[in-house]
Amino acid sequence: MAGSTHRDGVLPPRLRCLVFFAVIALGPLPLLAVDAQQRALNAARVLAHTPLPATHVTLGEPVNIDVRLQADINAPKLEAKRWQFVVAGPATISGQRVVSVDLVPAGKKAQDRSVWHRPLLIGELDAGKRQGQRATSIWSMRLELRSRTLTDGADQDPVPALPVAERAAALAANAVSDWTSEAFQHGLDTADLRPHEGEHALAFARRALRHVRSLHYAYTNDLDRCASAVLANGASDCGGLGGLMVATLRAAGIPARLLVGRWAKSADPAEKLEGLPYRQW
Repeated sequence: MAGSTHRDGVLPPRLRCLVFFAVIALGPLPLLAVDAQQRALNAARVLAHTPLPATHVTLGEPVNIDVRLQADINAPKLEAKRWQFVVAGPATISGQRVVSVDLVPAGKKAQDRSVWHRPLLIGELDAGKRQGQRATSIWSMRLELRSRTLTDGADQDPVPALPVAERAAALAANAVSDWTSEAFQHGLDTADLRPHEGEHALAFARRALRHVRSLHYAYTNDLDRCASAVLANGASDCGGLGGLMVATLRAAGIPARLLVGRWAKSADPAEKLEGLPYRQW
C-alpha cells in the first residue's frame, strides 16, 4: 500500500482509522475479574466527585486535505476469478470529518458489525486472463481536519453520554486490553496508575499518558502488544503503547478505544522501520 497526500495548509497530527478488538465473556467472571471490575467502579466514583477540570479540549480552524492511497496486487501463481477490496473508511471523530470518499474499482458503502458500525467500502473486480492476476485499488478521500489543544478553564458544553452498547464495548476487557488480569492490576499499583482523590478524569488521563510516553519505543515482528505485557516490559511500538493507554483508562472506568491509521503526510517509498516498508502507518 502506498499513500500520497496533497496538503492545503498546516495539518493536525494524525489521520486515523478506527480499529477495535472485543470479546464477549460467557459465564461467571473469575474472582479476580470481579475484583478488578469493582476497583474500576470505585475509581469511576472518585472521578465523578471531583471538581471541574482546569482544562478542556478546543478545536482549531478546519483544514481540508486530499488523500490518495493505492494498493497493487501481483499474484501470478494465484488462480483468482474475482478480486474483492474491503477498505476501512476513515472515522468521523472529534477533529476529523469525512467530506467525500471514493474507491476504484467502484466501492459500495457498508458497515462493520461492531457497535460503532464503522464505515466500509467494498469494491469488486474481475480477475480474468487480461489482468494477468494483477489488480489495483485506489482509495481517494477529502477530509476536514482540525487540531486539538488543551485550553485553560472548564468547558461550557458537557460531554454527551455514550449509548449503553458503545460504553460497554469501550470498557470491555479482552485479549489485547486485559485490564482485569492479575498482572495488569499489579502493574497499575506499582506504577501508581489509579485516580487520586480530587483528580479529574482529564488530569488522570494526562498523568497516565505521561507515564506511557516515558516507556521505551521498540518494534519487532513478534511483539506482544497485550497491555499487561507492555506494562511489564516497559516497551512496545505505537500500537502496544496506545493499547496500554486504553487499558489504563478502562481500568479507571473511563471508556476508551484504540484508533489506528496513517500520518496525514505523503509516504516515502525509501523509508523503513526495522527493515520493512513504513508508509506512514
